[in-house]
Amino acid sequence: TFKAESFYQQAKELTKDVNFKARCVWMAAKCSQKQYPVPAYESFSDYNLYEKATIQFAKDIRKNKYFKEFAADYGKTNFYKEAFNSCVYLKDYVRGK
Repeated sequence: TFKAESFYQQAKELTKDVNFKARCVWMAAKCSQKQYPVPAYESFSDYNLYEKATIQFAKDIRKNKYFKEFAADYGKTNFYKEAFNSCVYLKDYVRGK
């Protein structure tokens, strides 16, 4: 996902199409999101620790480093509207949750 993220960033810089730029930022955001390890129940000594890790994971993926750019620079694009309507994490970010 790190290499793909880099390629999406490069593609964004090379295009003049604003919807394609938005899509590139979105895909970089998806790559970034996949870089957070999902807590595995087997890795914790008890359920409370697992539950805390799961809650923290949910918070972390809602703070995607690309969401600010995506909303600010591409919020008026058709692709942004499509992404906003399909992603709970983006909605939570925009709504300040």
